[in-house]
Amino acid sequence: MTHLPEPSGKVKVLFVAADPFSEGKRSKSLLLDEEMREITQKVLATTHRELLTFQQIWATRPNDLLQALNQHKPDIVHFSGHGSNAGELILLDKSGNAHPVSETALEALFSTLKGNIRVVVLNACFSEVQAKAITKVIDCAIGMNGSGSFEDAVIK
Repeated sequence: MTHLPEPSGKVKVLFVAADPFSEGKRSKSLLLDEEMREITQKVLATTHRELLTFQQIWATRPNDLLQALNQHKPDIVHFSGHGSNAGELILLDKSGNAHPVSETALEALFSTLKGNIRVVVLNACFSEVQAKAITKVIDCAIGMNGSGSFEDAVIK
């Protein structure tokens, strides 16, 4: 499939964040807002920053992800949050509690909505399994093969 950029020539990035374990305590939080700030600063420092557009969804539930992919039709999806060693990404339920999403469900989601999506970045512990499942339908996916810290995950 040949990728065609949107008519404006911009690459659309969808930043998806979920942290059900923060419980409002900054010390236990993944500091997703700081990660987004770091990404924004790096992009603003580039020569061709006007070629990227960012959309963000926070406290993401499974239906939010589905809606955002349909609405924004991104070229790049960047998920920041938790993964489990059982091969799941952790989103939120209606009460803000952990809602595991299996690799099979992610593969099905991306196979249905792949459209323009060229790259999926999973900035979550134990997300290598999900990345491998997503590459069955998307050209490139990046995940982590273990756990890490905020410092490991932030763009430097």
